[in-house]
Amino acid sequence: MGVKDDINKTIEILKKQRLFKSQNDIASHLGYNVSYFSRTMNEEVIPMDFEDKFFKAFPKFGFGIKGRVKRLSKRCIT
Repeated sequence: MGVKDDINKTIEILKKQRLFKSQNDIASHLGYNVSYFSRTMNEEVIPMDFEDKFFKAFPKFGFGIKGRVKRLSKRCIT
């Protein structure tokens, strides 16, 4: 899986866990303009500073046995 896939998977998990309602909320949480965030996610290559900021706020998930995703704690996003 590439960086873009990891970011998309993380966004999906954040929304499933109801920590954020939408990608717009995540963009705002990170301090990005919503249109910049969307444009960046549609590019072929994710800029390194975007990747660093995203995974600093939302550390990469580990996948346990049977593909279960470790739950993010609320303290990761405060």
